[in-house]
Amino acid sequence: MSHHHEHACSSCHACACAHGHESEPHGGEWKKLAVAAGLFVIGFALPVSLYIKLPLYLAAYFISGSEVWQACYHNIKEGNYFDENSLMAIATLGAWCIGEFPEAVAVMLFYQVGELLQEYAAGKSRSSIVSLMDLRPDFARLVKQGKEEKVVPQTVKVGDTVLVLPGERVPLDGVIESGSGHLDTSALTGESRPVTAQAGQEVLAGVISVDGTLRVKVA
Repeated sequence: MSHHHEHACSSCHACACAHGHESEPHGGEWKKLAVAAGLFVIGFALPVSLYIKLPLYLAAYFISGSEVWQACYHNIKEGNYFDENSLMAIATLGAWCIGEFPEAVAVMLFYQVGELLQEYAAGKSRSSIVSLMDLRPDFARLVKQGKEEKVVPQTVKVGDTVLVLPGERVPLDGVIESGSGHLDTSALTGESRPVTAQAGQEVLAGVISVDGTLRVKVA
């Protein structure tokens, strides 16, 4: 399922998935798997003949495994014969061939649930990274030989000194050389109460100097 999703969202990488795929909980796919799981449980639990169970197993298998087979087909057309989709297709097809119908369906269901959970976790991680990137200021006040210059943070080197004015974010991790005040660390720690800042204290990029002017040596 993950390969199919990546193919369908190739344009997302160009826009950093701006349309919010990383936050979608895959509701439609979860519903589809829930239907497949329901059919599987009914077929497995009912004390009826195999002729009644088999259609339920087949329906559950094709509902849950359709994307795997589609991805497998497209990969084979492109010359990619062995990936997780083709291996899953071969494994479950083998189970069908030896008469292990419940096992074939269960393996496909568990695989698809695992893929969805993996995609959801990856989306959450991307969201967290984007949020942290948003905390980084666009500039740093570099202090050299008593003069202040606005530069992009990426050009600042370890050991350089930057100036942080009240209301500004600390552009880079470092140690306070001089100055004192309070820091708003809520964006990083969730703590709403300002933290006291003083010389010699380590500070992290992204925190806000609430009421003090700080000289920070980049570490």
